Amino acid sequence: MKGLSVEIYRNSLGDCTNNGLSSKAKNLVLVGEEIEGPVTITNDEDCLVLVHLEDYYGVPYSVAIPKSIVESGKRSMFGGNFCYTSDSRFPLDNPIKIFDRVER
Repeated sequence: MKGLSVEIYRNSLGDCTNNGLSSKAKNLVLVGEEIEGPVTITNDEDCLVLVHLEDYYGVPYSVAIPKSIVESGKRSMFGGNFCYTSDSRFPLDNPIKIFDRVER
């Protein structure tokens, strides 16, 4: 898979991800159908997957979810961290929320 290297922006109040993927890295790779980046990752590497959702009012929005959570089928939630890069191939104009908090 190919993707973009993105920086992780953390909440200044501390880790609210419950030891999520974004709490352990400064940079991660973001992959998705519409992303064609220069970084290649192997199938066993964890990365962020761009997922498009709708809220209760039918308004679409995008989030980044770790590949390991997507594959496990677990429900995740926002843990306070965002990802972004200034690369022009980044699919949105603003930072993306990372949904890497899972209740155990």
